[in-house]
Amino acid sequence: MTPKGAIDLAIGDFKADDASYTSIPAMDFSQEMIVAAALGTRNSGGYNILLAQAAEDGGVVQILVVETSPGGDCLTTGAVTHPIDLARMARHDGTVDFVVTKRTDSCGR
Repeated sequence: MTPKGAIDLAIGDFKADDASYTSIPAMDFSQEMIVAAALGTRNSGGYNILLAQAAEDGGVVQILVVETSPGGDCLTTGAVTHPIDLARMARHDGTVDFVVTKRTDSCGR
C-alpha cells in the first residue's frame, strides 16, 4: 500500500463524519512519516488514545502513548467509538517502539 493509501485508510472515518475535510496535507515521505495509535472498537465513549511524546535514544525512536479509559463512576455515551491518534514526524528508518501508559479517569465523582 502506498503511504497516501495508508493515510486515506486510517482517516477514512473522519472524512465521512467531517464535512470540512477536503484533502490530506502534502507530505514528503522521504523526509517525514506518520505514526498512528488506535484502540480499536469500544462499546462506549470515554476512551481516548494520545501520541504524547517522541524521543530518539540510541537510534531507536520511542513514542509515549497514553491510553485512557473511563472509570466505573463515569457517565459515557452509549455510542460505539474508534479512538485513534495520528502524528506527523521526521522520518526514521530504524526501530520505532511504542511505550503505552494506561490510565483510568475517575470523572471526579
